[in-house]
Amino acid sequence: MSAHPKSLLEGHSASLHGAAQQPVPPAIAGVDPATATAPEQSHPARSIWPVILWVTVPYWLLMTATRVSSYMVRVATVPDVKIAEPLERTLQHAILFAVLILFYRIAFAIGWPKRRRWLAALGQLSLAAIFACLATPVLNLGIDLMTPEMKWVAEMAQGEGAIAEQIHEWASSGILTVSIPDFFLSYLFGLLLVLGACTYLDLRDHKLKLAELEGETIRARLQALRMQLHPHFLFNTLHSVSGLIDSRPAVARQIIVRLGDLLRRTLRDGGSDLLPLAREIDFVRNYLEIQQLRFPDRLRFTIHIEPAVHDAMVPGLILQPLAENAVVHGASEEEERVQVTIEARQIIDSSRLTRWLELSVHNTGNARAEGVGSGAHIGIGNTRERLRALYGEQCSVEFSEPPQGGFLARLRIPLGEGVEG
Repeated sequence: MSAHPKSLLEGHSASLHGAAQQPVPPAIAGVDPATATAPEQSHPARSIWPVILWVTVPYWLLMTATRVSSYMVRVATVPDVKIAEPLERTLQHAILFAVLILFYRIAFAIGWPKRRRWLAALGQLSLAAIFACLATPVLNLGIDLMTPEMKWVAEMAQGEGAIAEQIHEWASSGILTVSIPDFFLSYLFGLLLVLGACTYLDLRDHKLKLAELEGETIRARLQALRMQLHPHFLFNTLHSVSGLIDSRPAVARQIIVRLGDLLRRTLRDGGSDLLPLAREIDFVRNYLEIQQLRFPDRLRFTIHIEPAVHDAMVPGLILQPLAENAVVHGASEEEERVQVTIEARQIIDSSRLTRWLELSVHNTGNARAEGVGSGAHIGIGNTRERLRALYGEQCSVEFSEPPQGGFLARLRIPLGEGVEG
Protein backbone atom coordinates (compact mmCIF):
# COMPACT_ATOMS: atom_id res chain seq x y z
CA MET A 1 0.00 0.00 0.00
CA SER A 2 3.00 2.29 0.47
CA ALA A 3 4.05 4.32 -2.53
CA HIS A 4 7.69 3.20 -2.50
CA PRO A 5 8.48 1.02 0.54
CA LYS A 6 11.86 -0.12 -0.71
CA SER A 7 12.85 3.35 -1.75
CA LEU A 8 12.01 4.73 1.67
CA LEU A 9 14.19 2.15 3.38
CA GLU A 10 17.13 2.87 1.08
CA GLY A 11 16.76 6.61 1.43
CA HIS A 12 16.48 6.61 5.21
CA SER A 13 19.47 4.30 5.53
CA ALA A 14 21.58 6.92 3.80
CA SER A 15 20.02 9.60 5.95
CA LEU A 16 20.78 7.78 9.18
CA HIS A 17 24.33 7.18 8.06
CA GLY A 18 24.76 10.92 7.56
CA ALA A 19 23.16 11.75 10.89
CA ALA A 20 25.29 9.22 12.75
CA GLN A 21 28.40 11.08 11.66
CA GLN A 22 27.18 14.30 13.25
CA PRO A 23 28.48 14.87 16.80
CA VAL A 24 25.56 14.59 19.16
CA PRO A 25 26.40 16.14 22.56
CA PRO A 26 26.04 13.80 25.54
CA ALA A 27 23.87 16.44 27.15
CA ILE A 28 21.00 15.48 24.83
CA ALA A 29 20.19 12.50 27.00
CA GLY A 30 20.02 14.67 30.08
CA VAL A 31 19.30 18.13 28.74
CA ASP A 32 18.49 20.54 31.53
CA PRO A 33 15.48 22.28 30.01
CA ALA A 34 15.63 24.88 32.78
CA THR A 35 17.31 27.04 30.21
CA ALA A 36 14.24 26.65 28.04
CA THR A 37 12.15 28.82 30.32
CA ALA A 38 14.99 31.16 31.17
CA PRO A 39 14.52 33.50 28.18
CA GLU A 40 10.87 34.14 29.00
CA GLN A 41 11.39 34.36 32.76
CA SER A 42 14.43 36.64 32.61
CA HIS A 43 13.25 38.77 29.68
CA PRO A 44 9.44 38.70 29.43
CA ALA A 45 9.50 41.42 26.76
CA ARG A 46 11.50 39.27 24.36
CA SER A 47 9.51 36.93 22.10
CA ILE A 48 10.89 33.43 21.76
CA TRP A 49 9.71 33.11 18.17
CA PRO A 50 12.55 35.17 16.62
CA VAL A 51 15.14 33.07 18.46
CA ILE A 52 13.55 29.84 17.29
CA LEU A 53 13.43 31.04 13.70
CA TRP A 54 16.94 32.51 13.65
CA VAL A 55 18.39 29.21 14.81
CA THR A 56 16.03 26.68 13.24
CA VAL A 57 15.90 28.10 9.70
CA PRO A 58 19.63 27.74 8.91
CA TYR A 59 19.84 24.48 10.88
CA TRP A 60 16.95 22.86 9.02
CA LEU A 61 18.18 24.15 5.65
CA LEU A 62 21.49 22.44 6.37
CA MET A 63 19.72 19.21 7.37
CA THR A 64 17.57 19.35 4.23
CA ALA A 65 20.56 19.92 1.96
CA THR A 66 22.50 17.14 3.66
CA ARG A 67 19.71 14.58 3.33
CA VAL A 68 18.77 15.50 -0.24
CA SER A 69 22.43 15.37 -1.28
CA SER A 70 22.87 11.97 0.31
CA TYR A 71 19.82 10.68 -1.56
CA MET A 72 21.17 12.04 -4.85
CA VAL A 73 24.50 10.33 -4.21
CA ARG A 74 22.59 7.13 -3.48
CA VAL A 75 20.76 7.40 -6.80
CA ALA A 76 24.01 7.93 -8.67
CA THR A 77 25.62 4.98 -6.91
CA VAL A 78 22.72 2.53 -7.24
CA PRO A 79 20.66 3.73 -10.23
CA ASP A 80 18.37 0.69 -10.21
CA VAL A 81 17.04 1.56 -6.75
CA LYS A 82 13.98 3.72 -7.02
CA ILE A 83 13.76 6.32 -4.25
CA ALA A 84 11.91 9.56 -3.72
CA GLU A 85 12.98 12.43 -5.92
CA PRO A 86 14.96 15.36 -4.45
CA LEU A 87 11.96 17.67 -4.83
CA GLU A 88 9.81 15.22 -2.88
CA ARG A 89 12.44 15.01 -0.12
CA THR A 90 12.59 18.80 -0.01
CA LEU A 91 8.83 18.99 0.27
CA GLN A 92 8.96 16.52 3.15
CA HIS A 93 11.42 18.73 5.07
CA ALA A 94 9.41 21.87 4.30
CA ILE A 95 6.31 20.33 5.88
CA LEU A 96 8.33 19.02 8.82
CA PHE A 97 9.82 22.49 9.36
CA ALA A 98 6.39 23.91 10.21
CA VAL A 99 5.89 21.06 12.67
CA LEU A 100 9.40 21.55 14.08
CA ILE A 101 9.09 25.22 15.00
CA LEU A 102 5.64 24.58 16.51
CA PHE A 103 7.00 21.75 18.65
CA TYR A 104 9.97 23.89 19.76
CA ARG A 105 7.57 26.58 20.90
CA ILE A 106 5.57 23.99 22.82
CA ALA A 107 8.82 22.71 24.34
CA PHE A 108 9.58 26.18 25.66
CA ALA A 109 6.07 26.43 27.07
CA ILE A 110 6.56 23.13 28.92
CA GLY A 111 9.96 24.20 30.20
CA TRP A 112 11.56 22.41 33.14
CA PRO A 113 9.57 23.29 36.29
CA LYS A 114 10.97 22.58 39.73
CA ARG A 115 8.01 20.41 40.60
CA ARG A 116 7.03 17.30 38.62
CA ARG A 117 10.07 17.38 36.43
CA TRP A 118 9.42 13.82 35.36
CA LEU A 119 6.21 15.03 33.75
CA ALA A 120 8.06 17.80 31.91
CA ALA A 121 10.70 15.31 30.76
CA LEU A 122 7.98 13.01 29.49
CA GLY A 123 6.43 15.89 27.56
CA GLN A 124 9.75 16.89 25.99
CA LEU A 125 10.58 13.34 24.91
CA SER A 126 7.04 12.84 23.61
CA LEU A 127 7.39 15.86 21.32
CA ALA A 128 10.65 14.48 19.93
CA ALA A 129 9.10 11.03 19.44
CA ILE A 130 6.00 12.38 17.71
CA PHE A 131 8.13 14.49 15.37
CA ALA A 132 10.31 11.49 14.51
CA CYS A 133 7.27 9.30 13.85
CA LEU A 134 5.83 11.91 11.46
CA ALA A 135 8.84 11.82 9.13
CA THR A 136 7.84 8.75 7.13
CA PRO A 137 4.13 9.63 6.72
CA VAL A 138 5.09 13.15 5.68
CA LEU A 139 7.50 11.76 3.06
CA ASN A 140 4.68 9.62 1.65
CA LEU A 141 2.47 12.70 1.68
CA GLY A 142 5.14 14.67 -0.19
CA ILE A 143 5.40 11.94 -2.84
CA ASP A 144 1.63 11.84 -3.15
CA LEU A 145 1.35 15.61 -3.48
CA MET A 146 3.59 15.49 -6.53
CA THR A 147 1.08 13.25 -8.35
CA PRO A 148 -2.30 14.51 -9.57
CA GLU A 149 -4.20 11.41 -8.40
CA MET A 150 -3.01 11.55 -4.74
CA LYS A 151 -3.81 7.84 -4.39
CA TRP A 152 -2.04 7.40 -1.05
CA VAL A 153 -4.09 10.08 0.71
CA ALA A 154 -7.27 8.61 -0.76
CA GLU A 155 -6.35 5.14 0.47
CA MET A 156 -5.60 6.40 3.98
CA ALA A 157 -8.93 8.22 4.04
CA GLN A 158 -10.89 5.06 3.23
CA GLY A 159 -10.37 3.68 6.70
CA GLU A 160 -11.17 -0.01 7.25
CA GLY A 161 -7.72 -0.66 8.68
CA ALA A 162 -5.79 1.10 5.91
CA ILE A 163 -3.72 3.17 8.34
CA ALA A 164 -2.95 0.16 10.56
CA GLU A 165 -1.96 -1.86 7.51
CA GLN A 166 0.33 0.94 6.32
CA ILE A 167 2.03 1.22 9.70
CA HIS A 168 2.53 -2.55 9.77
CA GLU A 169 4.09 -2.40 6.32
CA TRP A 170 6.49 0.37 7.39
CA ALA A 171 7.47 -1.51 10.52
CA SER A 172 8.03 -4.82 8.76
CA SER A 173 10.14 -3.19 6.05
CA GLY A 174 12.42 -1.53 8.62
CA ILE A 175 11.70 2.01 7.46
CA LEU A 176 10.59 3.21 10.89
CA THR A 177 13.63 1.62 12.53
CA VAL A 178 15.87 3.82 10.41
CA SER A 179 13.76 6.96 10.16
CA ILE A 180 12.65 7.44 13.77
CA PRO A 181 16.14 7.54 15.41
CA ASP A 182 17.40 9.82 12.63
CA PHE A 183 14.73 12.47 13.05
CA PHE A 184 14.57 11.98 16.83
CA LEU A 185 18.23 12.98 17.16
CA SER A 186 17.80 15.79 14.63
CA TYR A 187 14.94 17.21 16.70
CA LEU A 188 16.91 17.08 19.97
CA PHE A 189 20.04 18.54 18.41
CA GLY A 190 18.08 21.45 16.97
CA LEU A 191 16.38 22.03 20.33
CA LEU A 192 19.79 22.08 21.97
CA LEU A 193 20.92 24.76 19.51
CA VAL A 194 17.88 26.90 20.31
CA LEU A 195 18.49 26.50 24.04
CA GLY A 196 22.12 27.46 23.55
CA ALA A 197 21.12 30.60 21.64
CA CYS A 198 18.67 31.58 24.39
CA THR A 199 21.30 31.00 27.06
CA TYR A 200 23.79 33.16 25.15
CA LEU A 201 21.25 35.98 24.82
CA ASP A 202 20.46 35.74 28.52
CA LEU A 203 24.12 35.95 29.46
CA ARG A 204 24.67 38.88 27.10
CA ASP A 205 21.69 40.79 28.51
CA HIS A 206 22.81 39.99 32.04
CA LYS A 207 26.28 41.35 31.37
CA LEU A 208 24.83 44.50 29.79
CA LYS A 209 22.61 45.07 32.81
CA LEU A 210 25.54 44.54 35.17
CA ALA A 211 27.62 47.01 33.16
CA GLU A 212 24.80 49.57 33.28
CA LEU A 213 24.35 49.12 37.03
CA GLU A 214 28.10 49.39 37.59
CA GLY A 215 28.22 52.56 35.51
CA GLU A 216 25.31 54.06 37.45
CA THR A 217 27.00 53.16 40.72
CA ILE A 218 30.26 54.79 39.69
CA ARG A 219 28.47 57.92 38.48
CA ALA A 220 26.53 58.18 41.73
CA ARG A 221 29.72 57.70 43.72
CA LEU A 222 31.55 60.36 41.72
CA GLN A 223 28.64 62.75 42.11
CA ALA A 224 28.68 62.23 45.88
CA LEU A 225 32.41 62.86 45.99
CA ARG A 226 32.03 66.06 43.95
CA MET A 227 29.27 67.25 46.25
CA GLN A 228 31.58 66.56 49.17
CA LEU A 229 34.33 68.69 47.62
CA HIS A 230 32.19 71.74 46.85
CA PRO A 231 31.14 72.63 50.41
CA HIS A 232 34.60 71.69 51.70
CA PHE A 233 36.25 74.10 49.30
CA LEU A 234 33.64 76.80 49.95
CA PHE A 235 33.82 76.60 53.75
CA ASN A 236 37.61 76.68 53.80
CA THR A 237 37.71 79.75 51.55
CA LEU A 238 35.02 81.56 53.52
CA HIS A 239 36.87 80.77 56.73
CA SER A 240 39.97 82.41 55.29
CA VAL A 241 37.90 85.47 54.31
CA SER A 242 36.43 85.87 57.79
CA GLY A 243 39.87 86.56 59.23
CA LEU A 244 40.43 89.43 56.77
CA ILE A 245 37.13 91.30 57.11
CA ASP A 246 38.32 93.47 60.01
CA SER A 247 42.04 93.74 59.27
CA ARG A 248 41.97 93.95 55.45
CA PRO A 249 38.40 94.61 54.26
CA ALA A 250 39.44 95.57 50.71
CA VAL A 251 41.25 92.26 50.26
CA ALA A 252 38.27 90.39 51.75
CA ARG A 253 36.00 91.98 49.16
CA GLN A 254 38.34 90.97 46.34
CA ILE A 255 38.42 87.41 47.61
CA ILE A 256 34.64 87.27 47.78
CA VAL A 257 34.33 88.50 44.18
CA ARG A 258 36.87 85.96 42.95
CA LEU A 259 35.22 83.26 45.02
CA GLY A 260 31.94 84.01 43.26
CA ASP A 261 33.67 83.46 39.92
CA LEU A 262 35.03 80.12 41.10
CA LEU A 263 31.63 79.01 42.36
CA ARG A 264 30.08 79.82 38.98
CA ARG A 265 32.74 77.65 37.36
CA THR A 266 32.01 74.75 39.70
CA LEU A 267 28.29 75.03 38.95
CA ARG A 268 28.98 75.11 35.21
CA ASP A 269 31.21 72.03 35.34
CA GLY A 270 29.30 70.23 38.09
CA GLY A 271 27.74 67.64 35.79
CA SER A 272 30.98 66.65 34.05
CA ASP A 273 33.10 63.74 35.19
CA LEU A 274 36.00 64.79 32.95
CA LEU A 275 37.18 68.22 31.87
CA PRO A 276 40.01 69.49 29.65
CA LEU A 277 43.19 69.97 31.64
CA ALA A 278 43.40 73.59 30.50
CA ARG A 279 40.10 74.38 32.22
CA GLU A 280 41.16 72.62 35.42
CA ILE A 281 44.47 74.52 35.41
CA ASP A 282 42.60 77.80 34.91
CA PHE A 283 40.45 77.01 37.95
CA VAL A 284 43.48 76.19 40.09
CA ARG A 285 45.25 79.35 38.95
CA ASN A 286 42.28 81.46 40.07
CA TYR A 287 42.22 79.61 43.39
CA LEU A 288 45.93 80.27 43.98
CA GLU A 289 45.44 83.94 43.09
CA ILE A 290 42.84 84.12 45.85
CA GLN A 291 45.32 82.56 48.26
CA GLN A 292 47.94 85.09 47.12
CA LEU A 293 45.62 87.82 48.31
CA ARG A 294 45.74 86.20 51.76
CA PHE A 295 49.52 85.73 51.72
CA PRO A 296 50.83 88.42 49.36
CA ASP A 297 54.40 88.30 50.69
CA ARG A 298 54.63 84.60 51.50
CA LEU A 299 53.05 82.72 48.57
CA ARG A 300 54.34 82.33 45.05
CA PHE A 301 53.25 79.79 42.45
CA THR A 302 54.23 78.63 38.98
CA ILE A 303 52.39 76.36 36.55
CA HIS A 304 54.04 74.38 33.76
CA ILE A 305 52.00 72.41 31.22
CA GLU A 306 53.44 70.50 28.30
CA PRO A 307 51.66 71.35 25.02
CA ALA A 308 51.03 67.64 24.40
CA VAL A 309 48.69 67.38 27.42
CA HIS A 310 46.88 70.69 27.06
CA ASP A 311 43.66 69.00 25.89
CA ALA A 312 43.95 65.91 28.08
CA MET A 313 40.78 64.99 29.99
CA VAL A 314 41.01 65.00 33.79
CA PRO A 315 38.47 64.78 36.62
CA GLY A 316 37.13 68.19 37.62
CA LEU A 317 38.53 69.67 40.86
CA ILE A 318 41.25 67.04 40.92
CA LEU A 319 44.10 69.53 41.44
CA GLN A 320 42.37 72.02 43.74
CA PRO A 321 42.56 69.81 46.88
CA LEU A 322 46.28 69.26 46.27
CA ALA A 323 46.86 72.98 45.74
CA GLU A 324 44.86 73.76 48.87
CA ASN A 325 46.88 71.22 50.82
CA ALA A 326 50.11 72.80 49.59
CA VAL A 327 49.00 76.32 50.57
CA VAL A 328 47.36 75.59 53.90
CA HIS A 329 49.99 73.26 55.25
CA GLY A 330 52.94 74.78 53.42
CA ALA A 331 52.21 78.20 54.87
CA SER A 332 51.07 76.94 58.26
CA GLU A 333 53.94 78.57 60.09
CA GLU A 334 54.11 82.32 60.46
CA GLU A 335 56.53 84.20 58.21
CA GLU A 336 57.34 81.08 56.17
CA ARG A 337 57.62 81.67 52.45
CA VAL A 338 56.09 79.05 50.18
CA GLN A 339 56.65 78.30 46.52
CA VAL A 340 53.94 76.11 44.92
CA THR A 341 54.82 74.47 41.61
CA ILE A 342 52.23 72.66 39.50
CA GLU A 343 53.38 70.59 36.55
CA ALA A 344 51.60 68.48 33.94
CA ARG A 345 53.52 66.30 31.53
CA GLN A 346 53.19 63.31 29.28
CA ILE A 347 54.89 60.00 30.06
CA ILE A 348 55.19 57.40 27.30
CA ASP A 349 55.57 53.75 28.23
CA SER A 350 57.22 52.31 25.13
CA SER A 351 57.10 48.75 26.46
CA ARG A 352 53.30 48.79 26.72
CA LEU A 353 52.62 51.42 24.02
CA THR A 354 50.63 53.51 26.50
CA ARG A 355 50.64 57.18 27.44
CA TRP A 356 50.18 58.60 30.90
CA LEU A 357 49.40 62.03 32.26
CA GLU A 358 51.45 62.95 35.31
CA LEU A 359 50.26 65.83 37.52
CA SER A 360 52.43 67.03 40.36
CA VAL A 361 52.00 69.69 43.04
CA HIS A 362 55.12 70.63 45.02
CA ASN A 363 55.40 73.12 47.86
CA THR A 364 58.52 74.25 49.69
CA GLY A 365 56.80 74.76 53.03
CA ASN A 366 56.26 72.53 56.04
CA ALA A 367 55.89 68.99 54.69
CA ARG A 368 55.29 67.46 58.11
CA ALA A 369 52.08 69.36 58.66
CA GLU A 370 50.12 66.95 56.41
CA GLY A 371 52.36 63.94 56.80
CA VAL A 372 53.82 62.01 53.91
CA GLY A 373 51.30 59.63 52.39
CA SER A 374 48.50 60.70 54.71
CA GLY A 375 44.93 60.54 53.43
CA ALA A 376 43.23 61.96 56.49
CA HIS A 377 42.57 65.34 54.92
CA ILE A 378 39.13 65.27 53.26
CA GLY A 379 40.41 66.74 49.99
CA ILE A 380 43.29 64.26 49.70
CA GLY A 381 41.08 61.32 50.62
CA ASN A 382 38.47 62.50 48.15
CA THR A 383 41.10 62.66 45.39
CA ARG A 384 42.14 59.07 46.03
CA GLU A 385 38.56 57.84 45.95
CA ARG A 386 37.64 59.67 42.76
CA LEU A 387 40.68 58.41 40.87
CA ARG A 388 40.07 54.88 42.10
CA ALA A 389 36.42 55.06 40.99
CA LEU A 390 37.31 56.40 37.53
CA TYR A 391 40.48 54.49 36.69
CA GLY A 392 40.68 51.55 39.10
CA GLU A 393 44.22 50.17 39.17
CA GLN A 394 45.27 52.32 36.21
CA CYS A 395 46.15 55.29 38.38
CA SER A 396 48.53 56.13 41.19
CA VAL A 397 48.61 58.75 43.94
CA GLU A 398 51.94 59.32 45.69
CA PHE A 399 53.04 61.68 48.46
CA SER A 400 56.69 62.15 49.29
CA GLU A 401 59.38 64.48 50.59
CA PRO A 402 61.67 65.18 47.63
CA PRO A 403 65.42 65.74 48.16
CA GLN A 404 65.05 69.47 47.53
CA GLY A 405 62.68 69.67 50.50
CA GLY A 406 59.03 70.44 50.94
CA PHE A 407 56.13 68.17 50.07
CA LEU A 408 55.32 66.57 46.71
CA ALA A 409 51.99 65.13 45.55
CA ARG A 410 52.07 63.22 42.26
CA LEU A 411 49.13 61.78 40.31
CA ARG A 412 49.38 59.53 37.28
CA ILE A 413 46.36 58.64 35.14
CA PRO A 414 45.85 57.32 31.59
CA LEU A 415 46.23 60.07 29.02
CA GLY A 416 43.01 60.56 27.12
CA GLU A 417 41.64 63.27 24.87
CA GLY A 418 38.04 63.70 23.91
CA VAL A 419 34.75 65.29 24.71
CA GLU A 420 33.80 66.26 28.20
CA GLY A 421 32.27 63.54 30.34
